[in-house]
Amino acid sequence: MDEDNISDIKSDAPSNCKAKILLLGDFDPEGDRIIRDPYYDSGSEGFEKCLKQCLRCCNAFIDKHSK
Repeated sequence: MDEDNISDIKSDAPSNCKAKILLLGDFDPEGDRIIRDPYYDSGSEGFEKCLKQCLRCCNAFIDKHSK
């Protein structure tokens, strides 16, 4: 959900890979590209934000690819 994840996936991808590797946050209609890991936060605010971001992004992804 961040640039480190993208870097790891790209380094494992085959050299002839034609698939686009994107962040889930690339689909966020509010432009919040990075979905921060809430595990290191205290309290539930980080988890609430993460859930809302994931739902927005998943819904936008589905909307974009179901047409």
